[in-house]
Amino acid sequence: AVCHALALYDMAKRERFFVQGTMPPSADEALALLRTFGPVGSDPSAGRILATQAEDGSALLLIPGEFTAALVAFSQQPPGWQVRALREVHRNFEAANKVPLARGDRRSLIFPDLSRFIRP
Repeated sequence: AVCHALALYDMAKRERFFVQGTMPPSADEALALLRTFGPVGSDPSAGRILATQAEDGSALLLIPGEFTAALVAFSQQPPGWQVRALREVHRNFEAANKVPLARGDRRSLIFPDLSRFIRP
């Protein structure tokens, strides 16, 4: 599966603040999945990854975290190793940015290098 894009959303405000790659139009519909996640501060390790598949066969995964959620667009349903790798990237992003995320300060965030994951 080819990863086309990754976007990060603020769980409290339910708004996107980072995107790398090109999100498909179906990504807007997948944002309804954000409402299924609990309040900020819930245990992210207990969070489940939600997936949806578009009519064209592309797949969208929503990876929950403590402060943010990552929405990842794939060309097709990804294998488990790819999902685990991106979940780890998301966990590392939240760990590296725990203090500014807790304050709601997006100006000083350190974003991951996704060049090895995302392909046009």
